[in-house]
Amino acid sequence: MKSKFLKIFLSIMVLSLALLSNMKVNYAEDNIPDQTIPKELADKLNDSFKKENNNYKYPDYFGGMYIDDDNILVIKVTTEKAKKEIEELLGKEGYRIDLVKFSYKELEEYAENFAMKNNVDGFSVDIRNNNAKIYTDDNDLIQAKNKLETLNLNRNIKIKNVDLNVSKNMKDIPGVTILKVSNEVTNAGIVGGSDIAYNGSRMTVGFSGHYGNRPAIVTAGHASFSVGDTVKYDGRVLGKVIFKNFYNGAFGEFSIIEVTNPYFKISNVIRYKNGEFRRLRAIDKNPVEGLYVSKYGHTTKDAVVQIKDTNYSSKLGQNIIKGRVLCRMVRGDSKGGDSGGPYYHYKNNKYHALGIHNSSLEINGKKHTTFTPVEAYGGIFSTKITD
Repeated sequence: MKSKFLKIFLSIMVLSLALLSNMKVNYAEDNIPDQTIPKELADKLNDSFKKENNNYKYPDYFGGMYIDDDNILVIKVTTEKAKKEIEELLGKEGYRIDLVKFSYKELEEYAENFAMKNNVDGFSVDIRNNNAKIYTDDNDLIQAKNKLETLNLNRNIKIKNVDLNVSKNMKDIPGVTILKVSNEVTNAGIVGGSDIAYNGSRMTVGFSGHYGNRPAIVTAGHASFSVGDTVKYDGRVLGKVIFKNFYNGAFGEFSIIEVTNPYFKISNVIRYKNGEFRRLRAIDKNPVEGLYVSKYGHTTKDAVVQIKDTNYSSKLGQNIIKGRVLCRMVRGDSKGGDSGGPYYHYKNNKYHALGIHNSSLEINGKKHTTFTPVEAYGGIFSTKITD
């Protein structure tokens, strides 16, 4: 009897282990590390900044943070005092603090001034190297790359057709990281759960939610529709465009479409992979450099990307769209028709909404994407995260 019971017990244990093993394979099939600990540390630090009530989102001593290849949160600060305060806040493990010369704010201002005076496609902050970061297809800038990376050593350096006199009030000049850009136009429609149609083109449902008390969806802002235009979903009228955030100086780019057809109901469901679906259970307003996230687009379906810049700005002529997140493609692809699709990640047994897809581009020969974070539209659009 005991022998029979033991065999049954062992069989149950083997089956349980097999199921757990399969669960792990499903969760880690893209070889993405569990970034729960560094992400929680980043969130805790970010929350402490909000309590300081500065006009700028980061304090003057902060140089940025990112998750490195060893799954450690790396924090950059400009003073020993700040380092000690953060150590008291976060404890002793799971992160590293580096002292740097320039704050995030200084680098961001320098990069923007540089972009306004030169032939630049986009700009952001190079947190890892404590530099300004410039994205361009300008040959003079690309050929001057090595000189620009040592710019902080020589204020009087001269480069053909490049204006370096952009921040006279700075005692020292930051280095400039130059990245070659080849833009891909993404004017078509996209999908987040399913595609939507407008003016003969197609786009997406990014996330469902509410605009005030009205049911609505959020999608990308660069679409060719205007406020008041009709949008269709699954061959039926879905509703009308009621808000469009796409102009010079805009923080992110997005549009909101009111759902006026009672046939359709908003939900917290998003498309996943292999025809599967997932439910959103939380919002993440703090994208962190180094974090792996998932995206879904109408044309290319599911993909995995890694965040490389959390405050990427694009220069369109003399117009600037600010506050987007730049990502490196890890698995999958991104093409025209993907604009507006959802970005999300899995943490603490929940799927978190991060933002909506805007564009794809090539940097130094590698595929990248951009998305508008929840922070940009969260003040007027509330994403549905309940059943």
